[in-house]
Amino acid sequence: FLAMYRDWRVLVTASVVVAIDHALRGNFWPQSVFGVDVVSQWRWIEHIAWVGFEDLFLIRSCQLGIRDLHETSLREARLEATRDATELAVHERTALLESRTNALRQTTERLQASEEQFRSAFESSVVGMILAAPDGHWLQVNPALCQMVGYSESELLTVGDQRLTKPDDAAMEARYARQLLAGTSPSYQLEKRYIHKDGRILTVRKFASLVRTEQGEPLHFVAQVEDITARKRAEDERDRFFTHTTTAMCINGFDGFLKRVNPAFESLAGYTSAELSTIPFMELVHPEDRDVAAACVKDLMAGDLTPSIEFRILRRDGSVRWIEWSGTPFLDWRVFYAVGSDVTDRHHSQQALAESNERIATLMNSTAAGIYGIDLRGDCTFANAACLRMLGYDHSEDFIGKNIHQLAHSRYADGSPMPAEACKIYRAFREGIDGHVEDEVLWRRDGTALPVEYWTYPIRANGKVTGCAVSFIDITKRMTAQNERDRFFNFVPNLMVVAGLDGYLKRVNLAFNTLGGWPEGEVPSEPFLDYFHPDDRAIVAAEVQKLLVGGEAQAFEVRSRKYDGTYRWFAWSAKAFADWQVIFATAQDVTERKQADCALAERARLAALTADVGLALTRETSMPNMLLKCAEAIVLHVDAAFARIWTLNVAEQVLELQSSAGLYTHINGAHARIPLGQFKIGEIGQSREPHLTNEVIGDPRVHDQEWVRREGMVSFAGYPLVVDD
Repeated sequence: FLAMYRDWRVLVTASVVVAIDHALRGNFWPQSVFGVDVVSQWRWIEHIAWVGFEDLFLIRSCQLGIRDLHETSLREARLEATRDATELAVHERTALLESRTNALRQTTERLQASEEQFRSAFESSVVGMILAAPDGHWLQVNPALCQMVGYSESELLTVGDQRLTKPDDAAMEARYARQLLAGTSPSYQLEKRYIHKDGRILTVRKFASLVRTEQGEPLHFVAQVEDITARKRAEDERDRFFTHTTTAMCINGFDGFLKRVNPAFESLAGYTSAELSTIPFMELVHPEDRDVAAACVKDLMAGDLTPSIEFRILRRDGSVRWIEWSGTPFLDWRVFYAVGSDVTDRHHSQQALAESNERIATLMNSTAAGIYGIDLRGDCTFANAACLRMLGYDHSEDFIGKNIHQLAHSRYADGSPMPAEACKIYRAFREGIDGHVEDEVLWRRDGTALPVEYWTYPIRANGKVTGCAVSFIDITKRMTAQNERDRFFNFVPNLMVVAGLDGYLKRVNLAFNTLGGWPEGEVPSEPFLDYFHPDDRAIVAAEVQKLLVGGEAQAFEVRSRKYDGTYRWFAWSAKAFADWQVIFATAQDVTERKQADCALAERARLAALTADVGLALTRETSMPNMLLKCAEAIVLHVDAAFARIWTLNVAEQVLELQSSAGLYTHINGAHARIPLGQFKIGEIGQSREPHLTNEVIGDPRVHDQEWVRREGMVSFAGYPLVVDD
């Protein structure tokens, strides 16, 4: 069976094993090998030789078999390699075909999808789209463009770009189109104007590119058109606002230079726009403020929105202005926009306010009046030195922050409790009105009362009342003097009054009530001019006017009305006190003296009249001259406007005018002859009764009322002269 092995190494190994086996069993167990019990030395060698002889043939056979097997293996290997190569080539070819088929299918699908997407985008785009031939003829337009310019698609394909474009813009786009066709530019973008169907001008932005074939031949133009009319209008308005606003505006680059400024900025800085573009912004900033400005710019460049900041800039003329700035960064553009307001006046005002506050604080602490402020809770917010001193406080912390009503104003002068609701100081901020009180007290720290006169003023912030300020003075000495004055005012025998410049009496003394008959303690409520006789009011008004312009009223005598309506003569003297807005006046009753003077003057006039009449009757020789002198004496001594004397013609019963003096001196007129019983004169002559009246206008006995009104006649006196009855 060993011959079945094709490998000689296996055969040699097996033969060595058989030789060893025959040698061992032939020497020790011959029966197992040779079938005999006697050991024979040559038998095992014989067996081994036969095995070796056989091995020679078997080895040769193995060599030949191995050669055959090797050749067979080579043939099979070549066959297998050929088959594998064939299968690989077939697989690769199949894969290539499948790949090309898939690529073709995908390309077709992408092309279809692309065409569908293009068609969908073309039709649904919100911007206008145009497909145009190389000669400029429009092939296709989308609905957005139709809606934009107001034409239908068919109209647009007929109208075309040339007729739609404003003539001024056509040449520019034609030049760009030629560059596309020449291949010197891949695309172009421009702003142009279209004419809407209704005649409106539209500003559009157009982006166009040229599609070419694989051979590089122009296929068609593709253009997008965006209506930027509203944006351009907004930009124009923005530019107008930027240019015409009075607020300084600038665009500052991250490189530290100004990119654009408006005229207000130029005016503020004193430089032109061209000059400002070459000056680093920081050079415009005051040296003391550059650190602050640089920190603000750094924050803006980092994208932080900075709050308003104030710093000074140096103008071209060397002057300094305070500017309040606010900025907004735009990192993509590497700029920030800044707006500046000139607050120099405000800074000056603030400086002046600080100085004023300092002066006020100095004034408050140097004034003799006590001043303190309270908030809406009634707590003290500030107090000056005089306030603390008068109320007995050594340290401000013992007063400021405390409720002042509870601390110093919770009781009336008599010690009775004053509720907060009745506090007149609180009224200043509750009702928002000023107040003035001069009959209350503040309570010192030691519990004693301090008579004060105080004024309250509401404190307002942003139109709202936030508290009130109180100013008070110690009126202890004034009250003592006032009590003495009141005693003098009330018990002096002369009439005394205090009248306001508003025309009303403010105070009267007891003599006024006694002499005028007014109830004690009552002050008349009517304007004080009404208490003078109507004929004397002009005199009083003139004297008051002299007082109002700073003069002094001399003693003047007029009639004043008593409580019962009668009048008495008073001699007045007065003085005005503008600071107090009052007039002090005193008066003395001179009625008896006035009546005596009037009676004496009357007797003197009558005596003079009698004397002149007597002289006329004794010295004149003719009746007309005698009567004329009598009439002139009446005009002179009785203060008459005119006087006339008639005599009776008994035969004719006619009164004949003999003399006329005063306004009328002629004796030949309508009243030259008056029959008895006619007119007022004739009635007096007939009745022989005198007629006196102070109301000539409307008197039924005065027939010529038109003459009375024209001449301004007021009173009339007619007496019959009866010589012999």
